[in-house]
Formats: sequence, C-alpha cells, structure tokens
Amino acid sequence: MVKTWRESWFEEEGVRVLYILPRAWTDETLPMTLEPAPREIVRVMVGRAEILPPATQWQLIRQIVRYADGAEEERRQAAANVRQLRLGRFLKPAFQLVLGANPNREFSLAAGNLLDAASKPIDAKSLAAK
Repeated sequence: MVKTWRESWFEEEGVRVLYILPRAWTDETLPMTLEPAPREIVRVMVGRAEILPPATQWQLIRQIVRYADGAEEERRQAAANVRQLRLGRFLKPAFQLVLGANPNREFSLAAGNLLDAASKPIDAKSLAAK
C-alpha cells in the first residue's frame, strides 16, 4: 500500500496523519457482497488527513498582507514565497483554511489574487533575464 501511495502521501511537503478506520465505517461506506460468501472477510481502510502547521498558516497570512500592501515587486516576491512553501495540490485548500479564519473582504480579494499569481508557472524568460 505504501508503494502505491508513496508519491501522493510522502513525496510532497506537508504533515500527514494516517489512521485506521473502524470496520463498521468501511462496511457502510463501501458495501461488498461476494458469491459464494467466504467464511471470513477482513477489511482495512486507511484514512489520511493533511495538517497545515500554524507556522505555514502564519506564513500564508504574512504573504497575503504583503501582496495586498505591496507594489509590483513586492507582489512578485509574495508569490515566490508562497511557491517556496511547496504546498502543491494543497495550495488552494491552505488558502481556504486561512480565509476561513480571516473573513475580511479586502484580505479575501488579495488572497485570491495571490493564489492566482502563485499558481501560475514561472516564466523561464524572466528567470533567464535575472
């Protein structure tokens, strides 16, 4: 199982909690019938939760404020700093988590713009010019 899920569970940055779900939950969520019925069925469901550490949440908040208050270069730097967090496919959920705790309209608008900027691929031409 670990080999199957290695890339998505262990090769991206982040903190994960793996846990075993109760058999009753597994049977209810994924019912299974077999013909002929076996004498015994053993099923295991492993759950995974992504944890966004408080330090990462704080870093996102700082970069959103930097983006909101900054000129063009500050905004570029804020996007670069967010990319350096290496949140991968969890970038949008991380922003949603931070926004849930900070429902200010201006903050939300800046966060959306920063998310868009940080999600764009880095332009190879602008990197070569530096």
